Amino acid sequence: MPPIRVYLDSCDYSDLSNPRVLQQSPIKQSVLHFLRECVASQYIEIVFSAVTVSELIHLQDSAKEHAIRRAGLLEALTNGRALVPPHVLFKAEALNLAAAKEAVLEEHDLYSDDWCWMPFKSTISQEIEGFRELSIKQAKEGLIKHGLPRAERKRLEKKMFNRGRITDEWAKKMLSDQGEVVLEKNNSEIRLTDLCTKEELVALLKGDKDEEAIMRRMFANMMSPSMLIRKFCEYEPSLRVIVSELFRKQGVKFPLAIETLRQKIAEKACDLETKDYDAIKRQFPLFTKQAIEQVRRSQLQDLRDAEVDEAQWSERVLSSPIGHLRGLDMMMLVSEAMILKYAKDPNQKASHSDWADLNNVAYMPYVDVIRLDKRLANLVDELKRSHGYDGATCVKRLEDLPPTIIKLCPDSGRYWSVT
Repeated sequence: MPPIRVYLDSCDYSDLSNPRVLQQSPIKQSVLHFLRECVASQYIEIVFSAVTVSELIHLQDSAKEHAIRRAGLLEALTNGRALVPPHVLFKAEALNLAAAKEAVLEEHDLYSDDWCWMPFKSTISQEIEGFRELSIKQAKEGLIKHGLPRAERKRLEKKMFNRGRITDEWAKKMLSDQGEVVLEKNNSEIRLTDLCTKEELVALLKGDKDEEAIMRRMFANMMSPSMLIRKFCEYEPSLRVIVSELFRKQGVKFPLAIETLRQKIAEKACDLETKDYDAIKRQFPLFTKQAIEQVRRSQLQDLRDAEVDEAQWSERVLSSPIGHLRGLDMMMLVSEAMILKYAKDPNQKASHSDWADLNNVAYMPYVDVIRLDKRLANLVDELKRSHGYDGATCVKRLEDLPPTIIKLCPDSGRYWSVT
């Protein structure tokens, strides 16, 4: 029997790594002992994702010690078994569907065993490409600005560029003149000089073939969550920008999206020329469903690779009913239920943490047991009943986790005792 795959909530790592909490709660001490022994005996496999780590990071300097301790426990319990970031999961599902395969990920597609467990790759790749293009543009504009004769300008361009790329000699000169490489992104700064050596910057500026290897080296010491969090807590500017862009900024947008939806509903109510709030509420499911379908279609359109036939993508992926893409559609269904709940009740307040919750539920089809807070677990349970979904078992309380695992693996019961 393969190990039971367990996905913990970020607050579980907080509680189980906090000496004060453990001292005051014997049952949580027992849960920690149970999890450690089950992992050691290979009864269970605890996995994490970039979403988990993003929730463990705190901006306050005073929280550094606690954040690193939480990450240390995460590493000890998971043995570094990281699931791919949500957008990688969704893309793999969609590509399978486009190829007329079942949109379920194989084991090798689900796990990320290198630095890509945190979705840095696309962010940094985009920045490097932008850095390279800007440098070439500025170099060419500089030649024109100096008013050099055309022949002299052509001679210098040959010295500076080789097949559209900056030469080694000129890359070194540019970096020497520029000093620190600072990239502007969304009114923030990413300092490549914080992340790699000048020699590596030269290679990146030239567009060397070993760009992937350079990026791996850049993040070699950040592959462990505790090291990433340690560096983040030290307020390295580049990491602050990168990590905050992953989930925090998107999370902040979620409550704004809820308020926008409420406004649209209010406008719709005016169009209906009715003050019958119950009648308006009956329209909510339709409005919300339409909004979610638009979001899903837009997201799937962005995931298409250039080599995938557009007509095939439209027929097999964009037109697929919700439910065909297990991870993405689980997120879509829970999003719909959550938005519907918030939009119906003006007293319900959305939170930036809701975005992380929605990303977490995307992993439900790929784990056996998942820890969710009571509010979210209730939503998911309702969806499971209404859609006939029989995936991961949701556990609402940490102390209920061992009994749930024991039901799936009775032999693990030897490690569970409550004093």
